[in-house]
Amino acid sequence: MRARVISVSNHKGGVGKSCIASSLANACGNKGKKVLLIDFDAQSNCTDIIMGQQPNLATLYNVIKDDMPIQKAIQATSYENLDLLANEPICASFEPSLYQRLPENYYYLKDRIEPIINDYDLLIIDNNPAINIWTIMALVASDCVIVPVNASSKHSLQGLNAAMNSIEDISKTYNPNIRFLKGVINMVDKRTSTSKALVQQITRTWGERLFTTTLPTCTAVQKAELVGQTVLRYDPHAAISKRFRMLADEFLTALEETSTVTSMLYPEV
Repeated sequence: MRARVISVSNHKGGVGKSCIASSLANACGNKGKKVLLIDFDAQSNCTDIIMGQQPNLATLYNVIKDDMPIQKAIQATSYENLDLLANEPICASFEPSLYQRLPENYYYLKDRIEPIINDYDLLIIDNNPAINIWTIMALVASDCVIVPVNASSKHSLQGLNAAMNSIEDISKTYNPNIRFLKGVINMVDKRTSTSKALVQQITRTWGERLFTTTLPTCTAVQKAELVGQTVLRYDPHAAISKRFRMLADEFLTALEETSTVTSMLYPEV
């Protein structure tokens, strides 16, 4: 069965994309899904979270620079049912050369993952916080997109709107099958009026286009990333770990529902 390819994307930084991508991949693996996590951000946060500081990993850099088959670059991890295509900062240096062959290179990732697409249930892509060729390549390769929103910043909501525009543009040009799956509200701090007001604003605007599971601010996330682990492994009993397991259930249900969707509806913004 062909894997579903899901991008985690928001054009604003600081919304928790890498935490959500890695923790969601971990949670889905624990639920029996075979998952490949693709670190498509040269900041390589997902790589650090899943693998820690391990030298001499084959990475996306080797796939692009040396034309290494993606099968050889994929790393098995210590997480249940979870493999990783790692990244490293030097990969960002390829961006200018990628622009030299357009629109062919928009299909670069889609073409590279084709040989392994039947080996997994889910491919989850962590994207960089920008509108650039990397983001376009990821969206062209994706079936669905999850957009995280930081509940403490109005700029994150702007990023949600920009991400929706990008998805719509890609659907009209290079990937007619892409769908906006849902948004996920992250970093909710019920102690602050700003966070409460933003959650209310986002919910009023987006309604059912949001996962009902929200993710709270939690120091366990920072502690887990410091030691190179997902928060589910670092503290499986933490409140946010429970929320990630709930989010994984919602996510898998939403994916099943999209298999019958033939059109994409956008809320008025």
